[in-house]
Amino acid sequence: MAQQPRPKRRRGGQPKPAAERKRNNLTFRARDQLRADLEKAASEANRSMSEEIEYRLGRALQWEKVLGDLETFRAQLAEYKIRLAEAERQRKLYDPSPPLGRGLFFPGMHNIPESGFEDPNAPPPSATLPPVVREAVRVEVQTAVREILEEAGLLRKKKSGSAAA
Repeated sequence: MAQQPRPKRRRGGQPKPAAERKRNNLTFRARDQLRADLEKAASEANRSMSEEIEYRLGRALQWEKVLGDLETFRAQLAEYKIRLAEAERQRKLYDPSPPLGRGLFFPGMHNIPESGFEDPNAPPPSATLPPVVREAVRVEVQTAVREILEEAGLLRKKKSGSAAA
């Protein structure tokens, strides 16, 4: 019986199973300046070149993940602000109740359109009318109210005969 030839052994240490290996071997090229910077950083941190490269790559990947999380958070925050502004706009359109601490019917705080008859640049009206104007208005209002009530039959007319006597 012929024996099968054994597989040829590789030179150097034999590869360990993945569970037993500590690190994988990576090979890459770098420019002279990058190599010098890595050597300097490795000596300052008391690490080997391989440890320094592994440390820096791991840190870069962590930062990438953190920045990705921040970008996701920013996008979510922007979407939240848009939804909040839309909800506020809807509340202003459909909620006639004013916010606490303010009076009723300020422009923009209700869904009643402005009439446009008020002049925003006009001076405020005076608090009281002059006495002559106030008396004239009072007499006119009384006369108008009396005529309306008499026409409606709610007030008796004065007798004209007793006024002549």
